[in-house]
Amino acid sequence: MNHFQFFTESIKNLKTTGTVVQSSRFLCQKMSEQIPAQSDAVVVELGAGDGRITKHSLKRLGKHGRLYSFEINEQFCEQLKKIKDPRFHLMPYSAENLIPEMHAHGVHEVNY
Repeated sequence: MNHFQFFTESIKNLKTTGTVVQSSRFLCQKMSEQIPAQSDAVVVELGAGDGRITKHSLKRLGKHGRLYSFEINEQFCEQLKKIKDPRFHLMPYSAENLIPEMHAHGVHEVNY
């Protein structure tokens, strides 16, 4: 998704998107470096957007780590579906549903 497409989608859904610009490379690195390298942690991401931070986080995770990304915007979900990684789980639900959805996936504790 290019900058203009992201901006357009964000403007249409500003109340739920919360931003009109994509995350910078610097922000992605800073956010994802909180996950220890090669960690088998369980990570939850709220508002994954177009997946920029998601991809950086997946680079940090070990092969048994899991990343659950919650995103309610349909266009952003279409972008996230392009991520082909068995550790990645797209959750097309509101953050209000975090606990029941995590329990449905057998997750009762989250690391990040």
